[in-house]
Amino acid sequence: MREDALLRRIETLKNECTHNEPLFRYLKSYFALHRNMGARDRRETREWIFNYFRLGKSLPQLEFPFRLAIANFLCSENSSPSLIYLLSKTPDLRIEDLGLPLEEKIEIVKKYFPAFKEEDIFPLNSELTSKIDQHSFYLSFLKQPFVWIRVRKKFIEDVKNELNEKLIPFVQNTDLPNAFAIKNSASLNTLYAFEKGWFEIQDLNSQKTGLYFQAREGEKWWDACAASGGKSLLLKDLVPGVDLLSTDNRETILTNLKLRMAKAGIGGFKVELLDLLHTSGTDSTKLFDGIIADVPCTGSGTWTRTPESLTGFDPEMISKHFVPLQRKIVSNLTFSLKKSGTLVFITCSIFEKENEGNIRFFEKNLGLQLISSNYLEGSKSGADTLFVARLKKKG
Repeated sequence: MREDALLRRIETLKNECTHNEPLFRYLKSYFALHRNMGARDRRETREWIFNYFRLGKSLPQLEFPFRLAIANFLCSENSSPSLIYLLSKTPDLRIEDLGLPLEEKIEIVKKYFPAFKEEDIFPLNSELTSKIDQHSFYLSFLKQPFVWIRVRKKFIEDVKNELNEKLIPFVQNTDLPNAFAIKNSASLNTLYAFEKGWFEIQDLNSQKTGLYFQAREGEKWWDACAASGGKSLLLKDLVPGVDLLSTDNRETILTNLKLRMAKAGIGGFKVELLDLLHTSGTDSTKLFDGIIADVPCTGSGTWTRTPESLTGFDPEMISKHFVPLQRKIVSNLTFSLKKSGTLVFITCSIFEKENEGNIRFFEKNLGLQLISSNYLEGSKSGADTLFVARLKKKG
C-alpha cells in the first residue's frame, strides 16, 4: 500500500473515532467511499478499528497515531507492510516484538507510556462484580474471542473430519467434548455439517448453562426469552423427552427458531408469541416444572466481541432500563412456575446490579430461593462471560 493511501486511511479512521461514530456506520461509510480498496486492505482496516476500540478508556489524552499504534501492537500477532509503517512512527514499539506474549507486550507499553493501566480499558469498574478475575477480564479485551460451536454427540467425528478437510483449525474443549473453538475468520455457514444441522454456533459458556437445567424426561419446561432458540435447542438435545414451550416477543425471530429446530430434527416443542412485559406469563392452567429466563441485559460479558461498547455505552441504562426490565420479566414468570419448580436465571452481564442484586430482589420479593449461582468466565478461554443462577419456587 502506498504511504499516502495509508495516511488517508488513518486520517479517516481518526475522524470517525473522534466523533465516536458506531463501528458499523463507520464501515458502511468508509467502504462506500473506498470501493477500490482490496479485500486484504478492507480486512486490515476493519481489524485496526476493532483494535482501536479495544483500548477502551485507556490513554485518553494520547495523540491518535500513538494510540492507534499501541492498540495494534498489543492486539496484532502478524506483521504487515502497513503495520510496519504505523509502528515506525512510534520507534519504541518494535515490529519484531509483535509475537511476544500479551503480558510482555503490556510491560513494553508501560515502559514507554507509563500512564497505561489495564483497568482503564473497562470504563465501568464501579459496576463490575467482584466475583470474577478482574485482571483477566481486562486483558480479554485485547484478544479476539473464538467462535464456538456445539456439535451433536453422534456427529462429532463427522464434523471433525470436515473441519480437517477444509483446513479449518479447531480446539476441542476438555470440559465439554462437543464444544469446539474456531477462529473468527472461518466461514462455518458454508459447511455441509452446518447445512445438515450437525452443530450449532453457540458460545462455550452459553453451552455450560445447560448444566444448571437439570430437567427430566416428561417435565414441562418454558424457554421464556427464547430469541432464536439456542437454549431451547440445548435443552432438547440434553433431555429429548422434555415438553418444551419457547416464547419471544418477536415473530420473525421465532420463525428462525422453528427453522433451526427443523434442521436439527427436533420435535416435541411449541412456539408462542408472548410479551412478558404486558402479561403475567401463560394462563394459570399451564404450570411449568422449569423456566429458563435468559433475560435481556447490557451484554457486558460479550463486549470483547463488540469493543465499541467500551466507549458508547450509557451506564445509566443499567439501573434505569435493564434492571427494572429483568425484574418485571421474572416477576411475571413466577406466576407460571410450579411450587418447588426451577427457574434458571441467565444474563451475559458482569454487572453486579443485573446479577447478585437481582437475586437478592427475587429472594426478598418473589418467593424464590437461590440454590446455586456462578459466573461462567470466558476471559481465559476466548469465550463470553455469563451469569447463571438456579432458583426454586418456595412451597
